[in-house]
Amino acid sequence: MTEPTLKQKIEANRRAKVPPGAKRFRTVHWKDAEGSTLMALVSMGMPVADNLKAFYWAERETFGGLIAAVEKVGATLGDFVVVNDDNQVVAVSRVEPEDDADDIAWLSCMFMEMMHGRLGFLTPEDIDRSNIKGAVQMHIPIGVGS
Repeated sequence: MTEPTLKQKIEANRRAKVPPGAKRFRTVHWKDAEGSTLMALVSMGMPVADNLKAFYWAERETFGGLIAAVEKVGATLGDFVVVNDDNQVVAVSRVEPEDDADDIAWLSCMFMEMMHGRLGFLTPEDIDRSNIKGAVQMHIPIGVGS
């Protein structure tokens, strides 16, 4: 599968419907690659950045499949990493147990806007990844951020 061109991405974003805003007030804590703890306050209803509308819907599809696969083996999502375009881990954090595909896609947009990074979850080895759009296995080196 080839990567869409910039023109195709712009057109997809132009056509994408507006994603829902954040469902609730929350604080998001993470550690960056240097180990510093950071925090962002998210207001209820806070919108996704306009240029990330298509990204939101693609992420929501991915995370919906991931949540279903993880639940099928009796687990839940928790820890995630934020990986930049160079496949470097630039942050680590956790989702809340009640977060659904909309919440996680919203968080993914937040990290894309703030640090140009995509979310990647640490998942059980035995999950079926066949129905997860864009699923990849990745080795995360021990000691990131130390």
